[in-house]
Amino acid sequence: MTTSHTPGVRLNTMRTHRSSADSLRHLSPVDLAKKSAMWAVKDAIRDGKMTKPDTCEFDNDDCSGRIEGHHDDYTKPLDVRWLCATHHHRLHAALRRGEAFPNPQHRSVTPW
Repeated sequence: MTTSHTPGVRLNTMRTHRSSADSLRHLSPVDLAKKSAMWAVKDAIRDGKMTKPDTCEFDNDDCSGRIEGHHDDYTKPLDVRWLCATHHHRLHAALRRGEAFPNPQHRSVTPW
């Protein structure tokens, strides 16, 4: 009887899982919360509990790049803002500067 895998493949897989676990051990609590929230969204999308929209929540002429999820609060992992790459980058830049960011419901306000 033959098997469809070789022992070397299994060892490499085990090494990969071990190195992933080791890298998680060194994360700060905030970074671990970020990863957990990201995984929760990915799992919800995969399981059909959440859908990723095709457009940025600002949906204007400045939008470009792929749609990305942003968490305002990591304790609410499925509460996600969907932004294009441009607006997501601008949001993080504004947060680093301590600035408030516009509400996308007010279409007359140009984000950043």
